[in-house]
Amino acid sequence: RLAVTPLRYLYALLRDLARGDIGLRAMSLVYSTLFAIVPVVAVAFSVLKAFGYHRELEPVLFEFLRPLGDQGYQLTAQIMRFVENVQGTLLGTIGFVFLLVTVLSTIQKIEEAVNFVWHVERPRSLARRVTEYVVVMLIVPALAVFAMVTLARLEASDVVARLSNLATGQAAASGSSHLTPYLAIIGLFSFVYIYMPNTRVRLLPALVGAVFGGLLWAAVGALFTRIVVYSGQAAAIYAGFAAVLLFLVWLYLSWLILLLGAQLSFY
Repeated sequence: RLAVTPLRYLYALLRDLARGDIGLRAMSLVYSTLFAIVPVVAVAFSVLKAFGYHRELEPVLFEFLRPLGDQGYQLTAQIMRFVENVQGTLLGTIGFVFLLVTVLSTIQKIEEAVNFVWHVERPRSLARRVTEYVVVMLIVPALAVFAMVTLARLEASDVVARLSNLATGQAAASGSSHLTPYLAIIGLFSFVYIYMPNTRVRLLPALVGAVFGGLLWAAVGALFTRIVVYSGQAAAIYAGFAAVLLFLVWLYLSWLILLLGAQLSFY
């Protein structure tokens, strides 16, 4: 029974993936992300600036784009330049409303996707959308970056390392620091699975789906990094568009993994 049950879950996930509905939802989220990534990061930048953590946003964004290699570094720098432009120009009422509507519509797309996974046909009411989406928009970036910064500082502490019997040199510290983004991804997945569906989700199934999604995201990220490294010919063919294409593929894989983890959590 212990051997058959995981195989049943795996078969169910592969069956749902082959049907194509989850893939279509992931594609829709990629399309929404293209419009929303700069406004979302701009809002997060504004929120974090109030807490004095706005400069920590760029390393967190780079961790997400790390599988793209050098292209990820270039995209991170480009996105942050866009954010700086937004901070300097979109100070009027119309610009702020456009930014807010873009972010809220993206959060609504995420809710629709996870509601589809949990077979919830009734979305949140308008009043709940306004209040709860604002919570997601304001609280999540601050908590995510604060958690990443706190973990990094704790891991860098020699006192904590000695107390944990982990002070075995720079290799141990480096290996520990590499776990930080994966723990943050698992925490983010757990939050999405518990908070975003318009239904009650228990903690244990959400954690199971989040751990599966986080580990799959790490494995696919490592594989994707190797593909990027050995795809020099494709980069030469597409020239300046190579970074954009790689970014789209990585966005699609990330959303697909998040929805697969949600599907496992539902089952």
